Amino acid sequence: MRKSLTALVTVGLFAACGGGNGPAVVAEAFWEASRTGDYELAQSYVAEGGNASISEEAAQNQQIREFTLGESHVEGDSAAVETSLSGDFGENPVDVEFNTVMVRQEGEWKVDLDGTANEMMKAILGVSMNDFAEQMGEAMGEAMKGMAEGMAEGMKEGMKAAADSMEQQQR
Repeated sequence: MRKSLTALVTVGLFAACGGGNGPAVVAEAFWEASRTGDYELAQSYVAEGGNASISEEAAQNQQIREFTLGESHVEGDSAAVETSLSGDFGENPVDVEFNTVMVRQEGEWKVDLDGTANEMMKAILGVSMNDFAEQMGEAMGEAMKGMAEGMAEGMKEGMKAAADSMEQQQR
């Protein structure tokens, strides 16, 4: 009975992953090919029908240093694989977390490059906006501090001038 249950679970997992090449396996192969610069191989893992594509020209300013994959979330013929990526985009280092978006086409999992690019850009912009907001907050804090110090000094000088004036009027 135990062997039957193990066999049943194994067959179920195999079927759910699309013949053993589940979304995480394909996502890992895609990101590894991208990391090593094998853009032709990376493109072979991309779903057909999208607008985005991989080309050496587009990837010249992008260098993936490392990536890690987390859990896969499968819903029918769509999946999302949690992805953490570190790399350089132009001269900007990027550490970002997003979902690699996957679709099943003709029984095989493929990377939805349009969806993945959108997820990645949202994550990059979120990080950038957070950095921007933090820097603006620091700059505003410094500006407010400088303004408050200036106002305090001005008020001190004004009070002294008023006191001197009142003293002269009393003489």
